[in-house]
Amino acid sequence: MLDRTYLRATIGVLVCGLAAATASAQPWDYTEGHVDKALRYEHGQLRWVYMFDSGAVLDGTPVPSAGTIFETDQVVTVVPEFREIASPFDIPFLGVQVDDPIWTLPPNFVPGVPELGFDTGNLVATDWSGKMTLSLESVSGPGEFAIWQTTGPGQFVHYWSSLEPYNTPFEAFVPDHTHFSMGFTAPGYYQVELKVLGTLVGGQEISGINTFTFRVEPVPFLPGDANLDGVVDDLDLAIVQANFGQLVSGWSDGDFTGDGRVSLRDAFILSENYSPISMTMIPEPVSLAVLGLGALVLMGRSVR
Repeated sequence: MLDRTYLRATIGVLVCGLAAATASAQPWDYTEGHVDKALRYEHGQLRWVYMFDSGAVLDGTPVPSAGTIFETDQVVTVVPEFREIASPFDIPFLGVQVDDPIWTLPPNFVPGVPELGFDTGNLVATDWSGKMTLSLESVSGPGEFAIWQTTGPGQFVHYWSSLEPYNTPFEAFVPDHTHFSMGFTAPGYYQVELKVLGTLVGGQEISGINTFTFRVEPVPFLPGDANLDGVVDDLDLAIVQANFGQLVSGWSDGDFTGDGRVSLRDAFILSENYSPISMTMIPEPVSLAVLGLGALVLMGRSVR
């Protein structure tokens, strides 16, 4: 039997360089201000990005320059707890009835809340024939998700919804810029996969798919507590180690982001609340690769 604390220290020395190099993989929290889900066409690829306006808040710091670009896997959009309301209306495309709880992002600026728009203004209009088709491909999370525009009290024009009968692609001009309301029916992490389809002048179709992450607060479970025992410890670390890099079914397998796999993002979430069990003994033989993940988590925590 080997002392796990000793092994962590030993393997930590071996992987500290890797941990420092991968610490930047942790996404940043976007909490306030105007940001567009913008389309870009580069090197023959059409993709979504986050385009920040100056003053939008990322990890507690206002972004200094308008037009700052982040990839979709670098950012988590945070829906704050105070955005929870009892719905004043039935909203069929969210599966919501009067007085059911919903969390919303508004289409306009509200202090302390993300203001997300959709933008095609970075595309060159003369490169494209017709409009862009924007569609919701999939949603994973603890509840339902939808976007809509409100035309009057209790009157909505819905577009995307995780409830399949209500999920409708829509078209956008090039250039175009618009805002929608967004709604969620439960707290937790959501992965929202969006697709864009456009046709170049000459007839070639180009498509792109990217995934956006939302965190609706309060997160119902302690982040990283895979076995739901109220503490993030070696037992949870072992679950993440066992499933690292694999497709899994959910939270209990170490998938804290809801994207269907266990990755470095899940390991960093675990590290936020990690409390090791001191002097835990583990059986031999010990897998160097598995222990390496544990050390990486610990090192990632130390460099924050």
